[in-house]
Amino acid sequence: MEPFLLPVFLKLRGRRALLVGGGRVAATKLETLLRTGASVTVVAPEIREDMCLPGVEIRRRPFQQEDLDNAWFVVAAATPAVNRQVEAAAEARRIFVNAADDPLAATAFLGAVIRRADLAVAISTSGRSPALAALLSEAIDAVLPDEEVAASWLAAAEALRAKWQATSVPMPERRPLLLRVLNELHGGHHRAHGHLGFLEAGNAGSLPYEEAKRDAIERFQRRYIEHLMFEADGNVSAAARKANMTRAALHRILKRLGLGTEDDIDAYIDADDQRGAAPEPVHAGIQARSRDYTT
Repeated sequence: MEPFLLPVFLKLRGRRALLVGGGRVAATKLETLLRTGASVTVVAPEIREDMCLPGVEIRRRPFQQEDLDNAWFVVAAATPAVNRQVEAAAEARRIFVNAADDPLAATAFLGAVIRRADLAVAISTSGRSPALAALLSEAIDAVLPDEEVAASWLAAAEALRAKWQATSVPMPERRPLLLRVLNELHGGHHRAHGHLGFLEAGNAGSLPYEEAKRDAIERFQRRYIEHLMFEADGNVSAAARKANMTRAALHRILKRLGLGTEDDIDAYIDADDQRGAAPEPVHAGIQARSRDYTT
């Protein structure tokens, strides 16, 4: 069994990062690096003009080992041969390398990332399937709250952490307390904004921890299925294909979550038949958004 990768978030602000490559994929990597506050140097014989930005050092020539001087992190987004050259030179200097779409030349993988304020969720498949990482990120993106709510979660969690540290609240007690507070907070937000069906407060604040956790998970599932149906304009077959499941499986989930009556679900089936939807089972490939991942 292969050892697990170590998930880590790097602080690159003010530190030098090297990007080898000047094409479309390199351009997306440059955007990511600049958002970290890193000082970026780009090296490639040909570099897109939209990569020549203020503060970015441009070296229009082939990669040289000296380009690694003072680098904290390297992204190789060139040809496989160049990527392997970069990886070998960086390995000798003990510098981690992310190689775009080239896992054999990588010692670090950049996951598919979903962000809300300072909340970040990263997904990696160790470079085996960027499409799967993209699909999972879409599912998580659909169920996470919006930026405003996520920011309120973070503010509440940060304030509670300081309070619990000052009053020596035992660690095992903190997570149940936090879950209850977030359930109440998010439920109050949705009542105030007229939103339905997701993390409404109900009795969440008074539920035992395990029950509150199951309650929260079910609401996240509900929001994802609601998102699928909305994106598919009520077409169960289209929603099932997007989630890579059969219509029968999706119907069962709809019933379990109480998102439609028996008549509603029969109507979905009739509408599918009228549209000429494919019969079960649905064999569909994963349709991920067009993004560049090395996960």
